[in-house]
Amino acid sequence: MDGTPHGAAVTAGPSGSGRTCLLPALTGRMKPAAGTVEDGGHDEEGAADALAEAGRA
Repeated sequence: MDGTPHGAAVTAGPSGSGRTCLLPALTGRMKPAAGTVEDGGHDEEGAADALAEAGRA
């Protein structure tokens, strides 16, 4: 994800899709135990593991 200073990002999805869990998972405040990460419907293999590992650092 890229951003600009003072920019904004939007996370959209249906109820139960994980919007609320995304930021804590990205910042390491919540450790994902399992799951997948998709970008535009494409599975990002290994991304969930990378998020979990980043949370342990």
